Amino acid sequence: MAQGNYVSKYSGEFCKLVVEGDLAKIKSKFKDFVLDYQTPDDLNTPLHLSIIAQQNRNEIMQFLIESGADCDLRNSMNLTASELAINLNFLDVTKFMLAIEFRNLSDYRCFYRLIRRGSVPLLQLFLELKSFDVHQQIHFVSSVWHELYVKNVQISKNMENFLEYQLLNYSYAYHHPTSQKPDRLKFDKEHENRIDLIVEYTRYLTTNYATDNLNDFDDKFLLAIKIIYDNLFFIKDKHEFAHLPMLELERCLAIFLAIFKKSPEYEIYKLIINKKQLLQFLTAFCDELDKIKNELLDKENRTAHKWTNDLLLHLINCIRDAAPAKSTKAINALWTKKCPLKKKLIYYIKARLKANPELNSIQSRLINNLSKAELEIIRAEMKTPQFLNLTRTISRKNFVVFKRLRSISDHLSQLYAIKKILRYLDGIARVQLPQYQVSGTLALKRTLQVLADTTSSTKYGPRIQRKLEYVVHKILPLNLDIELRDYYTPNVTLYKLCSDKLENRLMPFAEVQCSLKSVRRYFSYIFDLKILEAYKCYLGNVYQLKDRVQVKSYNQYVG
Repeated sequence: MAQGNYVSKYSGEFCKLVVEGDLAKIKSKFKDFVLDYQTPDDLNTPLHLSIIAQQNRNEIMQFLIESGADCDLRNSMNLTASELAINLNFLDVTKFMLAIEFRNLSDYRCFYRLIRRGSVPLLQLFLELKSFDVHQQIHFVSSVWHELYVKNVQISKNMENFLEYQLLNYSYAYHHPTSQKPDRLKFDKEHENRIDLIVEYTRYLTTNYATDNLNDFDDKFLLAIKIIYDNLFFIKDKHEFAHLPMLELERCLAIFLAIFKKSPEYEIYKLIINKKQLLQFLTAFCDELDKIKNELLDKENRTAHKWTNDLLLHLINCIRDAAPAKSTKAINALWTKKCPLKKKLIYYIKARLKANPELNSIQSRLINNLSKAELEIIRAEMKTPQFLNLTRTISRKNFVVFKRLRSISDHLSQLYAIKKILRYLDGIARVQLPQYQVSGTLALKRTLQVLADTTSSTKYGPRIQRKLEYVVHKILPLNLDIELRDYYTPNVTLYKLCSDKLENRLMPFAEVQCSLKSVRRYFSYIFDLKILEAYKCYLGNVYQLKDRVQVKSYNQYVG
């Protein structure tokens, strides 16, 4: 783009001085003008205009930046000064501008500014200038992206695609899976590293933020919570941690992070969860994670104290051999393994033998004599949450904390479920079926699916489950005998959904819509009850606080 096109648009004496390149007059008069003044026509600042200064270009740019010019201001083309320079192909000018702007900043803050700015060519030029080691570069990229995500700062789509490409390339280049089956201890190395990260960041939080001020939050606090949440995601499905309330803690962390994304619908959750509780949950959680990690790394006691398929089969045979006596003492007398045996576990396995005919039909005494199907039955029993809870030891103190965690998670999930139902019902009320038959039909079917899933199919259903199931059946026609989920499957075409030929399978959607509108008041009443429960949680939280400082800061947090 020609320089003359820019010069003709300049207004303001200071801007003209910048274009003319009169450094002496700029220094003498810059205090009389607004340094970040933007021209009315194209919103260029003096820093933008310094790029095409007729003389003393570098000196003027250096003077403006060192005087405090805002390098992030954008003109009418949505370009910052450095982006405008690289857009005009002034590479030397761009390099000089970046060098001056980032002279006193750490590499991390340089990455932060460039990624937030969103210009991929500018970031690429910066990487060429600095020549980072690939591991160091990826560390900066991932850390900055985490921080921006926690702060809810949106970056450009081009920058997001570029960063994803860099991370994928790094993953393919430096994380090749081994061709041989990994050793068990090496396989646990990933778990160990993630546990170490969770413990490290929890220790950081408890050291720096375990104060009486419950409204003491900053970006570092939220970033640490986000990193803990991300690492929990990767280990939550591992059977070694199945006895811990992984999902409950993950839910609490996710909602706590959502509160600080300035979403108004999440403000109500402040009544239920606060910083003090979150740190208590994380501390107890890390205690148990440390125990598990030590068990995984302890070569001597690992096989002695860890339950295996062979141990479970041996216990089943001991129960059968001691059957006439019907006492746990007789079973303990036959138990020859080093692994400790609990009475509750014996009672549980006895109950499972009665309830599961397939398990009871296994007669072999040696694990090597089991068929593949029988071995799968043994493995399935060992993966059940009840078995894992009975074979793992949690301290009494942490058990009480986890009970509190499950209770709070239950409150959060129920409130979220009812709000979700109300959101769908509000949408259904605006649907006009005769005018929008296809989309309206799909919306009604989706609403029914959400109702059914929330009330009966989900793991954490509301306590009013029976009443809600009654409501679901009440809004449906009496002659309907088909599963609700059948009405919202991708395999059903729009023709089948709307065809008059399939009268037996068609649902009278207009009748259902009227029924849904009529039960909207009932769900509003349920929501009001949940809000009252949330305020009861708030009063309980206040009652547990030890002094006036904590109560005052907690009220500031709730708002």
